[in-house]
Amino acid sequence: VQEMYSCDYGVPQNTLPQGPAYLPHVLMTQKSDRPDHFWEALRVTPTTFNQMVGELTNDHVFSNNSQNAQIAVETQLAVTLYCFGHNSNSASLQEIANWAGVGKETVELVTQRVMMAVLCWRFMEMAVPFPISEEKEKAKAWVVSHSCKAWHGGWCLVDGTLIPLFDKPYQFGESYFDQKSNYSLNFQIVSLPNLQIIDYGFGFTGSTHDSTAWDKTQFAQEHGQQIATWPVSPYKKPEHDLPENEEFNKHVSMVCIWSEHAIGYLKGRFHSLKSLCINIKDEVLHQFATYWVVACIALHNFALRCE
Repeated sequence: VQEMYSCDYGVPQNTLPQGPAYLPHVLMTQKSDRPDHFWEALRVTPTTFNQMVGELTNDHVFSNNSQNAQIAVETQLAVTLYCFGHNSNSASLQEIANWAGVGKETVELVTQRVMMAVLCWRFMEMAVPFPISEEKEKAKAWVVSHSCKAWHGGWCLVDGTLIPLFDKPYQFGESYFDQKSNYSLNFQIVSLPNLQIIDYGFGFTGSTHDSTAWDKTQFAQEHGQQIATWPVSPYKKPEHDLPENEEFNKHVSMVCIWSEHAIGYLKGRFHSLKSLCINIKDEVLHQFATYWVVACIALHNFALRCE
């Protein structure tokens, strides 16, 4: 035992020196000189980034009574956007910590802070607002010009999307197993033809049917009487093989494809939604994974309005 301690535990441990961070170069050089490279790193334009910082700076989560001041809000937002915008190996805590020049615990901390600021009612109400009358009329005109004129009263698009998880959750793991043989979360997205997301349904596992998830959304519950009268969806087999139903499905697809574009645009901006690297072990982590997606939706929608 003494020999073991003398060879291992009794010997001082050497720590690996931390390398230079790349984040300062992104914020100080690329932001002004190479906005295209800035966008590749943080998935938003420099102008949009500045507006996000301005909206989030005054949130109480970024202030404390400690003698040690927090990292600048600009830096915290940049770390979070980098987390949201990357997946696979580049999204590991160690890779993000190396890129930002901070510890892994700091990456987790600042991401949680920014998510709390984004998910507050003030920012969410601004980022994902219900459309005004003018926006509805523009959407109705678009539907008439792109599809069947009888649907002139339609103005919103609804579609479900699956957010794949990188690993099987520990708690009730089979309930996350979807029809694509992945473990995932089910989200319902309500959007306009201009790709703006106006509502979303969340909190569902991958095995949840879209109709069940839709019935639980705030949009369906608050506007149920109005929406229930006007749903238009394509025919399924075997009805879709009838000639008149094929024509009907063709007109539906001309409109519905734009809901696919809205979802693709969201996942194209924030690649973490292509394979969410959150190991769901309990209800708390399930909620955290859900809030991660909602925060991505809010920041994406905010960016759309700015850009």
